[in-house]
Amino acid sequence: MKVMLVSCPTWATWAPSYALGLLTSALKQNGHQAITIDLNIEIYHSVNKDDQKLWLDQYGGYWDNTVKVQGFFDRYRDLLESVAKRLATAGVSVVGFSVNSASRLLSQHLNRLMKKYNPQIITIFGGPDCFRAYYGLSFMDDPNIDAICTLEGDIVLPEFIDTIEKGDFGKYALKGFVIRNRQTRNLLDGQDPVPVMDLDKLPFPDYSWADLQQYTIKNRLTMMLSRGCINRCSFCSEGANFKKYRFRSAINIISEIKQHMQMLGNPSGVFINFNDSLINGNMKEFVELCDLIKQEGLKFSWGGMALFRPEMTMEVITKMKQAGCVELMWGLEAGNDPVLKLMRKHFNVALAERIIGDCFKVGIKQCTNIIIGFPGETDSDFRETAAFVTKNNRYFEAIGLPYMTLHKNSHVYENASLYNIKNRDAALEWELMDGSNTYPIRQVRRQHLMSIIENKLFDQGKYEGTKFSIVPYSNKKSIVKLTKFLYYPILKMIKK
Repeated sequence: MKVMLVSCPTWATWAPSYALGLLTSALKQNGHQAITIDLNIEIYHSVNKDDQKLWLDQYGGYWDNTVKVQGFFDRYRDLLESVAKRLATAGVSVVGFSVNSASRLLSQHLNRLMKKYNPQIITIFGGPDCFRAYYGLSFMDDPNIDAICTLEGDIVLPEFIDTIEKGDFGKYALKGFVIRNRQTRNLLDGQDPVPVMDLDKLPFPDYSWADLQQYTIKNRLTMMLSRGCINRCSFCSEGANFKKYRFRSAINIISEIKQHMQMLGNPSGVFINFNDSLINGNMKEFVELCDLIKQEGLKFSWGGMALFRPEMTMEVITKMKQAGCVELMWGLEAGNDPVLKLMRKHFNVALAERIIGDCFKVGIKQCTNIIIGFPGETDSDFRETAAFVTKNNRYFEAIGLPYMTLHKNSHVYENASLYNIKNRDAALEWELMDGSNTYPIRQVRRQHLMSIIENKLFDQGKYEGTKFSIVPYSNKKSIVKLTKFLYYPILKMIKK
């Protein structure tokens, strides 16, 4: 069966979508024909130069703002109408949208326009934003969406297309999907699929559809070494969402790297971004991968997100550098041991500082996040984190300062009463029962860290306007008290 796969803005402009590549391979392997279109890069090249800045990381928050995105829709009404009409008249019965938080609104908009031209097309939304812990079943509030895939689509998407080809769409529930019956409009929830356990059995991504000359950075691609996470940090839902942690074999990964290098023509300057939750979840395979890259003489640079763990010795870090690692994003989140314990992290500040220092010595660039206002973090805890940031700021290229956000399926959300949280569904503006941790208090704490890291701040445009001046008057006394308290001489703590 002929299926169209689509990825809408915004995502990276420097490489084709890895998800589209994987799904293209999965469909082809199961006898279906995939027409794959990267609308992200196509629309990027179609807008004016000033609007191209909206694809930069610091504008990530723009695309989740309905008012701002409506302005984009209005400016490019003719362009989007033309794209939607082309999709609707492409001669396919099914269109699959690969969706993330920054592409959700535009995907829905294009889908509505497309259905106006061809109401009979079956549309399915999949991707991380469709997971139950994120936007999930809320997508089905949009009557123009016929189904969502609630987890990984590699195995279940071909089966879903099989049912459509047989004329059985909407007649029964299907594992991995929530489907709308077109006659009754009722939803059929097949629950989440069983995760793919042996990732080595999956086909490598197919990029035959991609015009690599369209991307803004040459010879740059994305890959994944694993799925899921070995940890269950209390603020995060990713480990729970992906169920079990799975890591590909080093030999399998090397085979994919070679395929990509061959596709690119084995040029110099190749960079591969590993999009895993953590690249070093399986230290044995990870170290073997570094050894094989060197043994095979593969010349490329790479980076990804990593976990602080004792096995990250200076010997391993040196191997990583020799194998082409040039940058890492650490899952730090706090610079204080009691808070790290509350977060259910399996490392302490001393270990993190040792590894950060070792990576700096060998020349690996580093970034990290500090979560603002984890429930249970005291004023004293925060001062220790501020001292940590002050002491180690020089080692980082960029530092993100996200507010503590309550995600469904995370331990904090599911056990809100244990954390003394009174309004768990206020994802960003939650507060504790005793008023010791509120959104205005978190705003003040974030301002203090911003003043320390200065131009190294990385926030994706999600927290515009979070200045002292916007603190509500009702909280003024507690904020003034906290502000004075946090000007405690941090230098004393650094000297200890």
